[in-house]
Amino acid sequence: MIDNSKPVTSLQSINISSTRSRGISISISLWVMKGTAEPCDVSAITASVTKNGSVVGGLPQWNVVISNACENCSQSNVVMLCPGYVDTVVGLDPNIVRLDGPYCNVYSPVVYDDPVKFTVGTKDKYPPNEPTPVSSVIRCIP
Repeated sequence: MIDNSKPVTSLQSINISSTRSRGISISISLWVMKGTAEPCDVSAITASVTKNGSVVGGLPQWNVVISNACENCSQSNVVMLCPGYVDTVVGLDPNIVRLDGPYCNVYSPVVYDDPVKFTVGTKDKYPPNEPTPVSSVIRCIP
């Protein structure tokens, strides 16, 4: 029997034995992951936007940081709503992020404690809205 009174993250071995008539014995070992980790979803993705002070092609530049608050899961192929963002001559690394209409497609995996960072321009002097997560592919580590 598994003791769930103390939530810990660990592997536990469970042995199940049964003896049937005629002396046949069956033994099964199972490994079960216990833990308190909440299921991760796209809402664990957050973004922040700060002005970096440079102007390229007459467009103010903004640093965007995409973070993942889920410790046990990476998120890839993240799609975020990014209205008003403009790629500038500085250029976005297409392996990290691409602008597609009002969306930012983040191709670099977003891992806990390793945010994805990029710079964008805007058409006016006001800061862009922080990107809003729409979808992602989630991969969790047991």
